[in-house]
Amino acid sequence: MAELERAGLAFCGAPDGIGLYGMPAGDWYAAGVRIAGRTCVEAALNGPSRRVAETVRRSLAPVTTLDRIGVVDLFAGSGNLMLHVRDVLGTSCVGMDADPVVFELTRGNLGVLDLPASMRLGSWASYFLDPLPDVDATLFVLAPPWGPAFSFDRGLDLRRTNPPVGELVEHITRSDRSGRRFAVIQLPVHEPVVAASVRELTKRYRQLDRAVGCLVLDLT
Repeated sequence: MAELERAGLAFCGAPDGIGLYGMPAGDWYAAGVRIAGRTCVEAALNGPSRRVAETVRRSLAPVTTLDRIGVVDLFAGSGNLMLHVRDVLGTSCVGMDADPVVFELTRGNLGVLDLPASMRLGSWASYFLDPLPDVDATLFVLAPPWGPAFSFDRGLDLRRTNPPVGELVEHITRSDRSGRRFAVIQLPVHEPVVAASVRELTKRYRQLDRAVGCLVLDLT
């Protein structure tokens, strides 16, 4: 808990700032939730996740039936963003993670908190070998590792994530067999995004919304 409090002060300005699963850090830690250090740094926290989820709901409500959308997070990590999106849509969700440590911890956390989500160990591409059944549409949550794609000088370049976001959406459109396909792409909350990398996506795919922290696309 002392490490979490130090991280909360450093990243958020408050000891309880690493908020996950709808709770401040002290509450989820007391409940038995445990995360890896890299997850603490990379996780989408409660505040930004709620804003992304509301953007998704607002974007999709006019174009599809919300409770028939399956939510798939191809780089789930803590699963927090996926769960917030799932909550506003009221539907099923599954998260993928290729890191065995992160996978085991997140799967355990979902069980400890009795949360309505499942995790699978495997690469993002392995999801398409066993997609969600009984859904009319799929919303893909895309937050691939930024790595060298991000700098404080230029912001985030979606063409340089690992893998590039453009390659992800192309694979989705080739491989997914649901009736309709959508994507919500996580963006920095306080830093810019390289405009050309967004234009490349929105030239090919219909932009449904662009808000602080996310871009929502129709991939159908």
